[in-house]
Amino acid sequence: MNLLDTLENDPDKFAQKARELKKPYDQRNKKNEEGSRQLEHECQYYLRYITAAAYCQTDPSKCVNIMEALYNETKNTNHSFMLFKGRIALYEIDENSAELRRALSQFLTSASEIEPSDMLTLWISTILNAYKQLNDVSEMDEFWRKLTQDQQARIEILHPYCSALIARGEPLIAQQIVNRYVELNQKYSEHLGLNDLIDELAKALPNESSISQLVHIIEEKPLRSNQQLGKDYCQIVSKEFKDYVAIVSPTTEPHEFLKNRVLEVVDELLLRLKNLQIHDTKTKNGTSSRITQEDLINDWFTSLFDKRMAEAHIGLRDQKRGGQSASGKNPGEIDGFITDGQNRRIAIFEAFRLFSADTNTITEHLNKISGYDNEALSPVFIVAYCDVADFTSLTKNYKDFITSTHYAGYSVDSGATHKVNTISDIDQLWVGSEHRRRHSKDIIFYHILLDMKLRD
Repeated sequence: MNLLDTLENDPDKFAQKARELKKPYDQRNKKNEEGSRQLEHECQYYLRYITAAAYCQTDPSKCVNIMEALYNETKNTNHSFMLFKGRIALYEIDENSAELRRALSQFLTSASEIEPSDMLTLWISTILNAYKQLNDVSEMDEFWRKLTQDQQARIEILHPYCSALIARGEPLIAQQIVNRYVELNQKYSEHLGLNDLIDELAKALPNESSISQLVHIIEEKPLRSNQQLGKDYCQIVSKEFKDYVAIVSPTTEPHEFLKNRVLEVVDELLLRLKNLQIHDTKTKNGTSSRITQEDLINDWFTSLFDKRMAEAHIGLRDQKRGGQSASGKNPGEIDGFITDGQNRRIAIFEAFRLFSADTNTITEHLNKISGYDNEALSPVFIVAYCDVADFTSLTKNYKDFITSTHYAGYSVDSGATHKVNTISDIDQLWVGSEHRRRHSKDIIFYHILLDMKLRD
């Protein structure tokens, strides 16, 4: 076996060296010639068997030729299995399904006296893989039912069967099998070998149940190593945003998840309002009570959001900050996007200053959104930094105006009264939401008005 490991890529040289090895018995033993002959036969059988194994992947036809002759002599089921393996390797080259079906039938016939419940794990997994390649659903299910529960809970056996279930559109059954495997093994092993199968399930399960159920499998694994946790983390943050949210906040819709994170940043920004007062030598106390440096607010907002979402690889990308804004905006105004871990755009973010209920200013910004949104992204965040004497009146007028106004590139449901829902209405913050349509897609707008008037 050591020789085979050394020369696995050169089966011809292995066969030559194997024939040169010293025989493990005394050929000169005249007292037990029968025993010596028997040992010699066994050695020759094993030499032919191991040589066929050496050729199985590199020259499967030679493996098959050797094992056909050997099995005809011995009728040994182990030899029959190696013949089966050689024919499977041939199938991977020529994809001759008829020959694979014949190979499977011949092996099962040769092993007919052995019940599936008594078969070796390697035999069972190979048989299941053959059924999977042949897409023989009924026979595969019948064979699976003959296995013991202990066998069905072995990763080498359940993996090909679950993969076949997924391939034929039955991922939920596969998930039940995987869940049972986890329940049986979570107290005994941290290396459950589920990563590949979890990836297959994640792609196949229905959106409404896949990721949130799938992550339960990961969470149930105790005492996971740092390397395993790192792999799970990389898988999670690389998911599409909706799947990421389903994992970290299963009861929250993606747009609500983003809204909650944005409002957390808004709350923190309002708490730091005094820090935004700008040094001004013209004023009595050396500070300005106006939000004259709007870029500073935007920088703080972007920084706070990116820091809060860094571990999820979600960030706010201000187009103006990387060069000229697409809309040629003035300082202090953002037209940008929120992006996920793969730098895919998942939401629009529009921020501007508002010194009164100026409908022209509001309309200008609302009508610009569709100009840089070719993907019908949702949600859309409209953030207004307000500096007015009466914030309550402003928010009322703002809500009344957007309820009745048209946004370029967007529509509302015909025949129904358009509504803007108030989510929050407190001293320094007003938040409203509404639904509009773009390219037949439902778009959620979140309007966030901040009272940024700096008091002396």
